[in-house]
Amino acid sequence: MSDNVINKESIEKAAAEAATKPTAFNPKERVDYVKRTILLIQQYKDERLTKQEIEERLPEFVEQYPYLFKEAIGSIDKTNLNMMVGLLEKMENGSLNQHQASVIVGDRLLKRYYNDALPK
Repeated sequence: MSDNVINKESIEKAAAEAATKPTAFNPKERVDYVKRTILLIQQYKDERLTKQEIEERLPEFVEQYPYLFKEAIGSIDKTNLNMMVGLLEKMENGSLNQHQASVIVGDRLLKRYYNDALPK
């Protein structure tokens, strides 16, 4: 079986490994950075900058957080964006660790995109 196969066992193994690792970043600094950048994206949108112009001004954010950037730049429902920022805030105050937040995001994305695509 290929190493790239995703199944229940591979997910459980990856989750167990992630649970033993320390947080890879300072949650408070990360929350502040993400919130500031999201506000900056909104300011750029208000100034009518194009998506490409905003990407050029925030290359690090676009590279590190492509999904958050996509959510912030969009003009649609901000539920996922708000959920992710909320999880970062919970990490900041110590009520969640990085592994727990990752599991929550993965579970919600799985339910939203994978389960909805399966035939009934």
